[in-house]
Amino acid sequence: MMQRNLISFKPESFILLNGIVPIIELYRDVADKKMIRVNYEVPESLRILADRWMFDSIMRNLIFNALKYTSNEGTINLTAKPKSEFLVEISLKDTGIGMNKDTIANLFHLVELDTHNGTDHEPGIGVGLIICNDFIERHGGKIWVESEEGKGSVFSFTLPIDHSFD
Repeated sequence: MMQRNLISFKPESFILLNGIVPIIELYRDVADKKMIRVNYEVPESLRILADRWMFDSIMRNLIFNALKYTSNEGTINLTAKPKSEFLVEISLKDTGIGMNKDTIANLFHLVELDTHNGTDHEPGIGVGLIICNDFIERHGGKIWVESEEGKGSVFSFTLPIDHSFD
Protein backbone atom coordinates (compact mmCIF):
# COMPACT_ATOMS: atom_id res chain seq x y z
CA MET A 1 0.00 0.00 0.00
CA MET A 2 2.86 2.37 0.82
CA GLN A 3 4.63 1.72 -2.47
CA ARG A 4 1.40 2.41 -4.38
CA ASN A 5 0.80 5.65 -2.43
CA LEU A 6 -2.39 4.29 -0.86
CA ILE A 7 -1.29 5.40 2.63
CA SER A 8 -1.53 9.12 3.27
CA PHE A 9 1.58 10.97 4.39
CA LYS A 10 0.88 13.95 6.64
CA PRO A 11 3.97 15.16 8.50
CA GLU A 12 3.34 17.33 11.54
CA SER A 13 5.52 18.89 14.19
CA PHE A 14 5.54 17.31 17.65
CA ILE A 15 7.83 16.91 20.64
CA LEU A 16 9.66 13.61 20.23
CA LEU A 17 9.45 12.71 23.92
CA ASN A 18 5.65 13.10 23.79
CA GLY A 19 5.58 10.55 20.97
CA ILE A 20 7.88 8.03 22.65
CA VAL A 21 6.63 7.86 26.25
CA PRO A 22 3.06 6.71 25.44
CA ILE A 23 4.40 3.85 23.33
CA ILE A 24 6.77 2.74 26.09
CA GLU A 25 3.80 2.83 28.46
CA LEU A 26 1.70 0.83 25.98
CA TYR A 27 4.12 -2.08 26.43
CA ARG A 28 4.74 -1.61 30.16
CA ASP A 29 2.88 -4.85 31.02
CA VAL A 30 4.97 -6.83 28.53
CA ALA A 31 8.18 -5.39 29.99
CA ASP A 32 7.04 -6.01 33.56
CA LYS A 33 6.07 -9.61 32.79
CA LYS A 34 9.59 -10.31 31.52
CA MET A 35 11.17 -8.03 34.15
CA ILE A 36 12.83 -5.99 31.40
CA ARG A 37 13.96 -2.50 32.35
CA VAL A 38 13.16 0.09 29.67
CA ASN A 39 15.18 3.30 29.97
CA TYR A 40 14.99 6.34 27.76
CA GLU A 41 17.04 9.48 27.29
CA VAL A 42 15.37 11.97 24.97
CA PRO A 43 15.83 15.76 24.99
CA GLU A 44 12.63 17.27 26.39
CA SER A 45 12.17 20.01 23.79
CA LEU A 46 13.38 18.20 20.65
CA ARG A 47 10.72 18.50 17.94
CA ILE A 48 10.51 16.32 14.88
CA LEU A 49 8.53 16.61 11.66
CA ALA A 50 6.87 13.26 11.02
CA ASP A 51 3.64 11.61 10.08
CA ARG A 52 2.31 10.73 13.54
CA TRP A 53 0.64 7.48 12.50
CA MET A 54 3.81 6.26 10.75
CA PHE A 55 6.01 7.36 13.67
CA ASP A 56 3.80 5.48 16.13
CA SER A 57 3.93 2.39 13.90
CA ILE A 58 7.73 2.53 13.73
CA MET A 59 8.12 2.93 17.48
CA ARG A 60 5.55 0.25 18.35
CA ASN A 61 7.30 -2.21 16.07
CA LEU A 62 10.84 -1.49 17.28
CA ILE A 63 9.94 -1.43 20.98
CA PHE A 64 7.87 -4.61 20.73
CA ASN A 65 10.67 -6.37 18.82
CA ALA A 66 13.20 -5.32 21.46
CA LEU A 67 10.92 -6.70 24.17
CA LYS A 68 10.20 -9.84 22.19
CA TYR A 69 13.87 -10.74 21.65
CA THR A 70 15.18 -9.70 25.09
CA SER A 71 15.28 -12.36 27.78
CA ASN A 72 13.86 -11.95 31.26
CA GLU A 73 15.64 -9.34 33.38
CA GLY A 74 17.20 -7.71 30.33
CA THR A 75 17.48 -4.05 29.48
CA ILE A 76 16.36 -1.80 26.63
CA ASN A 77 17.83 1.69 26.29
CA LEU A 78 16.16 4.17 23.96
CA THR A 79 18.10 7.33 23.13
CA ALA A 80 17.58 10.27 20.82
CA LYS A 81 20.10 12.94 19.87
CA PRO A 82 20.59 15.34 17.01
CA LYS A 83 22.76 13.72 14.33
CA SER A 84 22.98 16.94 12.32
CA GLU A 85 21.18 20.25 12.14
CA PHE A 86 18.40 18.53 10.20
CA LEU A 87 18.19 14.96 11.54
CA VAL A 88 17.64 13.26 14.87
CA GLU A 89 19.04 9.77 15.47
CA ILE A 90 16.83 7.50 17.55
CA SER A 91 18.37 4.26 18.83
CA LEU A 92 17.03 1.24 20.70
CA LYS A 93 19.68 -0.93 22.28
CA ASP A 94 18.67 -4.23 23.82
CA THR A 95 20.39 -7.04 25.67
CA GLY A 96 18.52 -9.58 23.58
CA ILE A 97 19.49 -12.65 21.60
CA GLY A 98 21.13 -10.71 18.77
CA MET A 99 21.42 -11.74 15.13
CA ASN A 100 23.95 -13.19 12.73
CA LYS A 101 25.14 -11.38 9.58
CA ASP A 102 22.83 -13.31 7.23
CA THR A 103 19.77 -12.35 9.27
CA ILE A 104 20.87 -8.71 9.37
CA ALA A 105 21.42 -8.64 5.60
CA ASN A 106 17.77 -9.52 4.93
CA LEU A 107 15.98 -7.62 7.70
CA PHE A 108 14.68 -4.75 5.60
CA HIS A 109 13.98 -6.64 2.37
CA LEU A 110 11.18 -8.95 1.37
CA VAL A 111 13.59 -11.72 0.35
CA GLU A 112 12.63 -14.20 3.02
CA LEU A 113 10.29 -13.69 5.95
CA ASP A 114 12.00 -13.96 9.33
CA THR A 115 9.46 -15.65 11.58
CA HIS A 116 11.63 -16.37 14.60
CA ASN A 117 9.68 -16.57 17.83
CA GLY A 118 10.68 -14.31 20.72
CA THR A 119 12.36 -15.39 23.95
CA ASP A 120 8.92 -16.03 25.50
CA HIS A 121 7.65 -17.71 22.28
CA GLU A 122 6.03 -14.47 21.03
CA PRO A 123 5.08 -14.94 17.36
CA GLY A 124 6.20 -12.73 14.51
CA ILE A 125 5.34 -12.58 10.82
CA GLY A 126 8.55 -10.94 9.63
CA VAL A 127 7.29 -7.83 7.82
CA GLY A 128 7.40 -5.22 10.61
CA LEU A 129 10.94 -4.04 9.88
CA ILE A 130 10.20 -3.84 6.16
CA ILE A 131 7.30 -1.52 6.92
CA CYS A 132 9.46 0.51 9.32
CA ASN A 133 12.07 0.90 6.61
CA ASP A 134 9.45 2.12 4.11
CA PHE A 135 7.99 4.61 6.61
CA ILE A 136 11.42 5.95 7.61
CA GLU A 137 12.54 6.32 3.99
CA ARG A 138 9.30 8.18 3.24
CA HIS A 139 10.51 10.79 5.78
CA GLY A 140 13.94 11.00 4.11
CA GLY A 141 15.55 8.99 6.92
CA LYS A 142 17.54 5.78 7.13
CA ILE A 143 17.42 2.74 9.43
CA TRP A 144 20.29 0.42 10.28
CA VAL A 145 21.17 -2.26 12.81
CA GLU A 146 24.25 -3.43 14.66
CA SER A 147 24.01 -6.83 16.27
CA GLU A 148 25.91 -9.87 17.40
CA GLU A 149 24.42 -13.21 18.35
CA GLY A 150 24.06 -13.53 22.10
CA LYS A 151 24.96 -9.88 22.69
CA GLY A 152 21.87 -7.93 21.67
CA SER A 153 21.05 -5.45 18.96
CA VAL A 154 21.00 -1.72 18.35
CA PHE A 155 18.40 -0.44 15.90
CA SER A 156 18.96 3.18 14.87
CA PHE A 157 17.12 5.45 12.49
CA THR A 158 16.93 9.10 11.51
CA LEU A 159 13.98 11.46 11.09
CA PRO A 160 13.79 15.18 10.32
CA ILE A 161 14.13 17.72 13.13
CA ASP A 162 11.61 20.57 13.14
CA HIS A 163 13.26 23.95 13.84
CA SER A 164 10.21 26.06 13.08
CA PHE A 165 9.53 26.52 16.82
CA ASP A 166 13.12 27.51 17.73
